[in-house]
Amino acid sequence: MSIILLQFIIIFLHAYYCNSLQTKNDDQQLWEMARKSLAQRTREYIKDHPISEDLQSFIDEINHSKREKRQGNMYAIKNGDVVPLEQLEEQFNTESNLGPGFTVVPLLIPIPLQNTVTLKNRDTTENNDNDDPALWRQKGNHMKHYLSANKDDDDKQAVVNNLVEDKLKATSSDPSVDLSKVLADVQNLISAQKKSNSMEGALCNVSGFWNSQSGGKRFHIKRSPDEVKITMRSTEPPTEDGFIKNAWNISAEIPFAQAAQVIIRLTAHKGKKVALFLGECRVCDGSETITGDWLVSRISNNCKDQKAAHSFISDVFRKDNTETLKKAHLKVLASLTAHPTTSTELNDNF
Repeated sequence: MSIILLQFIIIFLHAYYCNSLQTKNDDQQLWEMARKSLAQRTREYIKDHPISEDLQSFIDEINHSKREKRQGNMYAIKNGDVVPLEQLEEQFNTESNLGPGFTVVPLLIPIPLQNTVTLKNRDTTENNDNDDPALWRQKGNHMKHYLSANKDDDDKQAVVNNLVEDKLKATSSDPSVDLSKVLADVQNLISAQKKSNSMEGALCNVSGFWNSQSGGKRFHIKRSPDEVKITMRSTEPPTEDGFIKNAWNISAEIPFAQAAQVIIRLTAHKGKKVALFLGECRVCDGSETITGDWLVSRISNNCKDQKAAHSFISDVFRKDNTETLKKAHLKVLASLTAHPTTSTELNDNF
């Protein structure tokens, strides 16, 4: 009995599947018939009801704009010159009949219409050695070394001296001129001159004015045979960046006489903070810099907070010769007011 029931169920499912498949095929045929009927009725309607002049002009305008856009991206090549096709359209009857020597190419790389690109002519005969990339690189290297070897240091010095002379004369006649701005302009050229004259990687003099990038302060280090003095003040112009704020007691040490290492200690009673900087002075990228790290410490809250109470901050000190230039400038101004000075004497004094 169960076998007969199972056979009956299988026969029923098979009949249902065949019926569904036939229904799907019938639906597909009905869809094709409906689509063809709709297309035929549309053609008959358009035939019986022609398009109005306004609609036809609108369609023509759209097609015209598309055609202009397509033609704007086509170029004709004649005798090695790339010329926009639309500029030559009035010379030809059709777009395919361009005359001898023309080839129509699609726009692969956009070329501005106002720029004329000249391609290499196939008929031109050139020396094969000029097409060798290795030879061109070798010639370029020789030319580079030749130009760098023939730079005249005296010309650079003359440019710097002339600029200094002009700035000094301008500030002597107009006391309202900002001295810091004038000296900053001079410092830019002097830095460029030092970049070519200084030995890259050489040890530099720790004494002078230094601007701290991470600390946001200016340090003045004075080195003498007996001691090292250091003072700290705000940068010019002042900056709000930097971790050194409020009042700090400062001291410095240069442990080795023949080296350029420097140690700076900062202590702040407010908050009981201690900062220790260790850096070295070298000529890097043509300018004197002190590169090092700060170890900043505060009072910890508990045993777990001890490691978090210490932090390392990388810093770079950059030398600022503005103060030195200012003193030299005032000295030259004093000599100018005392007696007339020639340009040669002015250059020698600075």
